[in-house]
Amino acid sequence: MNKIRITHRYTRNFSIFGVETAYSFSELNQVCSYLQDLRYGLPLFRTVDEDLGEEEVVNLLSQLYSCQKIVSDEPLIWDGEIDLYDNWHIYLGVKERQELNRKYAFPGVRVAIIEQMLIQARENAVDEEGKEIVAQLEYIKSGKSVPIEWGLKICSGDIYEGSINISGEIDVLENKKRERKKLLGFSNRFIVALVILVIAGRVTMDLIIPHFFVVGEPYPFNDYKPCPGLDFSLC
Repeated sequence: MNKIRITHRYTRNFSIFGVETAYSFSELNQVCSYLQDLRYGLPLFRTVDEDLGEEEVVNLLSQLYSCQKIVSDEPLIWDGEIDLYDNWHIYLGVKERQELNRKYAFPGVRVAIIEQMLIQARENAVDEEGKEIVAQLEYIKSGKSVPIEWGLKICSGDIYEGSINISGEIDVLENKKRERKKLLGFSNRFIVALVILVIAGRVTMDLIIPHFFVVGEPYPFNDYKPCPGLDFSLC
């Protein structure tokens, strides 16, 4: 059995996520890519991340692919690490996606992904728009056809319409090359990570600066002189 850590570049989780699995590192990376590509084809919502994070993927791997979920607050020894932010770009071609369909596609995967999206949507349903998003996701999960008037879009910017399969057919990726486009906005995960970095930077400056500067004293580097014997004339 292999222990693979699942991460995301813009994580906001303090816990460590991973799985213990009979899949090899390469195989598990393909499974994750299949899941991420399916999410790519589902609509964007303000209260739901635009891609799958480590917690959602670990839940799906445990639920659908017989992996044992690992959640830890302490460092562990891993056989490999998959970063969900950029691990799947090599599987965007037609042949690569056909391989993912052949190896890892089966019924009910889109529904399982929407259930993970619903968890996040319900947690963030603090206003009327948030509650409407929950209702829309439940509507999509039921297999009903989404009207174009809703104006939902996927990551590529294309309009999302139609319905998902709930009749037991295999959830296959589209048989065409996927081009991952950058969104004009930022995901919730990225924004939270950015806020954490800003706060951490402010705290660091508040702790460090008082050790170098005293209010009312001259700037300490104005009197800087090079060491004797060094010639900086050529700088």
